[in-house]
Amino acid sequence: MTHKLLANGVRGKELDWFRNYLSGRKQRVCIDSITSNWSPITRGVPHGSILCPLLFLIYVNDLPDAVTKCTVSLYADDTTIYCSDVDPSRVQLTLNTDLERIATWIEANGLRTRGVDIERSTTIKYLGVSIDQDLKWKSQTNKIRNKSMAALGSVRRSSILIPIYPLLQESFSIIHLSAPTWTTVQ
Repeated sequence: MTHKLLANGVRGKELDWFRNYLSGRKQRVCIDSITSNWSPITRGVPHGSILCPLLFLIYVNDLPDAVTKCTVSLYADDTTIYCSDVDPSRVQLTLNTDLERIATWIEANGLRTRGVDIERSTTIKYLGVSIDQDLKWKSQTNKIRNKSMAALGSVRRSSILIPIYPLLQESFSIIHLSAPTWTTVQ
């Protein structure tokens, strides 16, 4: 972590402060009443600390430099790699080449992956929004509809205690009537 801080301009007393903050830490795991022995933390940052998100971002900030042809998008702890071409086989080759470069970056930075195989998917989730392979919103609108129906069902089942169900039913009718307006994006 120190070399990442140095690369981002942290020097002097501030660097000494971070070194002190990150050194000499230990961790253990507690599950129910069973507790493991303390183990030293040799890499990473203290989880749950207020500085953890900042230190993580500093640590991965140079990841986009590892790729040569694709675009890397970093948002908090979400990393997305993407590229485009009219030929799907060239997209696959380009992605695989840059994924190998990312694997090299991961190893060089003392990180590990879980060895997850990447499979083709008809839908992706990007920053919480589902997008279909044909760039339509059907999966997203279905997800929202299903959540709304589940919430409405919960309200309906509890309407004995809360007499607002008729109001919600009327509101839902208005949403249902206006559905052709907003479903045209599908």
